[in-house]
Amino acid sequence: MWRAWCLWVGILLSSVVGAVGQDSVSGSGRITVRGEKYCLHVVAKGETLYAISRKYNVSQTAIAAANPDIYYGIKEGQMLKIPLAGEEGQKQEDVTGVRLHIVKAGESLYSLSREFGVPVAELRKFNSLLSDTLQVHTILRIPPSVSERQVTLYEVQKGEGVYGISKRFGVSQEQLLEANPWLRERALGVGDKLVIPQSQSSSKNESEEVEIHTAPTPVVRCDSTNAFPRGKRLEVALLLPFDLGKSTTSESEEESYDVAATSSRGIEANTRYLDFYQGLLLALNEFRLKGCNIRLSVFDTQRSTAVLQKIIQSDTLRNANLIIGPVDPKNISLLSQYAAQNRIPIVSPLSGKTPASDLNPFLFQANPSFYTQLKSLVQESIEPGTQKVIVLREESLADAEMADHLITLLREQVAKLTPAPTIEVLKYPKGGATLKLTPRLRSLIEGAKNTKIFIPSHSEPFVSDLLGQLNAISLLKEADSIDIYGMARWFKMRNLDLSQLGAVRVTLFSPFYIDYQSELVREFLESYRDVFRVEPSQYAFQGYDVLKFFLHAIYRYGEDFRYCLPYCDIPLLQTRFDFRAAQEFSSYESKAIYLLQFDLERGLMLK
Repeated sequence: MWRAWCLWVGILLSSVVGAVGQDSVSGSGRITVRGEKYCLHVVAKGETLYAISRKYNVSQTAIAAANPDIYYGIKEGQMLKIPLAGEEGQKQEDVTGVRLHIVKAGESLYSLSREFGVPVAELRKFNSLLSDTLQVHTILRIPPSVSERQVTLYEVQKGEGVYGISKRFGVSQEQLLEANPWLRERALGVGDKLVIPQSQSSSKNESEEVEIHTAPTPVVRCDSTNAFPRGKRLEVALLLPFDLGKSTTSESEEESYDVAATSSRGIEANTRYLDFYQGLLLALNEFRLKGCNIRLSVFDTQRSTAVLQKIIQSDTLRNANLIIGPVDPKNISLLSQYAAQNRIPIVSPLSGKTPASDLNPFLFQANPSFYTQLKSLVQESIEPGTQKVIVLREESLADAEMADHLITLLREQVAKLTPAPTIEVLKYPKGGATLKLTPRLRSLIEGAKNTKIFIPSHSEPFVSDLLGQLNAISLLKEADSIDIYGMARWFKMRNLDLSQLGAVRVTLFSPFYIDYQSELVREFLESYRDVFRVEPSQYAFQGYDVLKFFLHAIYRYGEDFRYCLPYCDIPLLQTRFDFRAAQEFSSYESKAIYLLQFDLERGLMLK
């Protein structure tokens, strides 16, 4: 039956597919794309990815890999390529019964729980959801119902890989990948829940409850061995708005990247992108000197959607192995869809505002958003042994969202600790003197040990006043047991007394930090000055870091390097990349930040 369907669709759409250069349509209704054979399927009303996979006896993972655009949601009338394995067109089905479901408007965890016979709590845990709110087009993994279940859940420990876990449970790596299709789109992370299919020797009862295993296993590095050959040409495309003038530069766009800058010099838009390009060229030259065959194609997007559309329609990016840029969030979203359809890694190099709704496992956001930085701050600062957490906030609408978000993150983090630290929130009236609440603040601090104080405010008068009060309470006597954390934007407060920050040893966070004592930094400075006859800006450092990191990843692990991201450890100039995917099939965002502490004697230093 399905062969007849393939034939009908093939005849109907042969004129369209025939325009695809080297691709072809056979008389049997099958098409060949880049040497791979497919059948065409048009999605019917109400049809799901799971139903299609059953219809053709092809795994959901294989269909998703052949049709990256389904990451944006499967739609009625959409044409899908169904991969055919061998002459019979057979693919092994999902061995565990785990199915993928794309969330539709109006659906909730409760409705999905009733539809699939799986408890809400299990759906939440199975997909690592932080809340019960679902977004349309989110792809959920639906485990088998209790009556169908013959699986084990395993919680991944630090340093573990697919190979080691497969050996531990006596299953093949391919079985693990079929049971956990998201492993094909992102690297394994600590705390991930893996579905372990039953091995041939397993004798579990069908009604047995799901088990959670947490026992440590030996460290296993990334399994990938498909390094990109140095002699083969690697195509890199760079898309930046070089022609923009200073008049069109918005403050918010500068702050989304340059959050830790202490320099007050003005930077014209075209100058900062030129700096990025020049830093990138130095990294490119290093790889070429090692014998790597790399061609760089540069495009001026002019921050115009129309210009980018023309570049995309020309199809000149199709053979790219890596795309860097653009910088405008709208253009990033537009080009991201093209990159997903052609399975090309794309890097958003500067913007901290890449749309989170882009479910594209080939998109990498190099600059973490502010709220991602805030989450990393909480995770790195609240550690076992912390006894008390104090939040000092001003009742200001401008900072309300940030303060509320911080408090939520803190509560989630302390809940993971045993014993859980206490949280105290002290609110100050907007524009009021902080002195009135000094007795209350003193009572919270006196005798406190292992205490963390957070000040979620961007108001310079409030911050300056509050730091004065903290200094007056003489926290220096217990500097080893009390830590004070401020916001990244404090670096930009021109009138903030830096001696106040040093007196109470305030810690700020930033995704960027340059150690000018580093040999790598000194070599870069010397080369940059020699070649370009100017001093490099932060954008030049970023251009060097971005290209060096991703070229290293490709040449070491191949074009599917995203599976091996935790092991891409290479020294950079000002950035530490730690890319994580928020959910299956979603884009990657770097989570790494630096904690920078002010000290009266040593100045600003890494904590």
